[in-house]
Amino acid sequence: LSPRAPLLLSSPRHPKVGSTPTSLPHPASPSHAARARTRRSAKVSGQKSQGGRRSSSKSCRCCSCRTSAMQHVLLPALLSFPSLRRNSSSCAKRSLFNPVFSLPGRVRDPAVRLNEAGEAELFFTYFRGNPAAMFTSAGAKDYYVSRVVTRDWQTFSEPSDITPPGFASPDAPIRWDNATIIAFQAYPDKSLGGKSSGLFFSRRDDGSEIWSEPRPFLREALTLPWNTGGRAIDPTLVLDSDGRLHCFFVGSTKRQRGDRRRANLLGQAVSTDPDLQRWEVLSREAP
Repeated sequence: LSPRAPLLLSSPRHPKVGSTPTSLPHPASPSHAARARTRRSAKVSGQKSQGGRRSSSKSCRCCSCRTSAMQHVLLPALLSFPSLRRNSSSCAKRSLFNPVFSLPGRVRDPAVRLNEAGEAELFFTYFRGNPAAMFTSAGAKDYYVSRVVTRDWQTFSEPSDITPPGFASPDAPIRWDNATIIAFQAYPDKSLGGKSSGLFFSRRDDGSEIWSEPRPFLREALTLPWNTGGRAIDPTLVLDSDGRLHCFFVGSTKRQRGDRRRANLLGQAVSTDPDLQRWEVLSREAP
């Protein structure tokens, strides 16, 4: 499962998940299963179904239902979990429906880790403010990196924030220096009027559910010559076979003078420092 597999999108039609596990209803009409059966032989790429209608490019690609794909979790990504592969063979036969998880507000940037107990820990950006302020400095107080736990993708624990406000876009946690660490970014960053920019991480010691306060890392990414936008976002941490920690991140550059649009570019750095403060930037001169 990719660390950024698209497991969830926000949908306001579902109730808040509480401390008592709650089964999430399917957003489509009651005839969803019947439509899935009649269309499962039709290809998504424009082929007519048995009902005579063409499958829309915006339709669900996991079961051909008519619900907009923008309101869907992409269920095939969940088939990476062995328990789901054993218990189901097609979307129409599964008890999972899109979206598998939602909360009031905006839920985005999912990352999943299987813990030692066999549970899926789902980390995500949770915005709880006015949607009109999402991409402004005023929205910083409403951005959190949050977490829920599930065993079956139907019931979820109570959401818990693992950062103070002003952070977003978590990576899937990994083991490093005899602890678990998770990387994320400041958001909204200075390019959007926020107070800070760059990459941060928190640490959770074994046997604890408490994450440390966010600490900055790889600050040199903000001043690389090709990163003229002065941004470092969307970190992904990967441990190689030699025990080195790689960080892939996104920087931004303006496309041309006077053009406020950005081009996002990928950078890479590597470290062996337990505190993540010393890095060798492999993309120093070019992305």
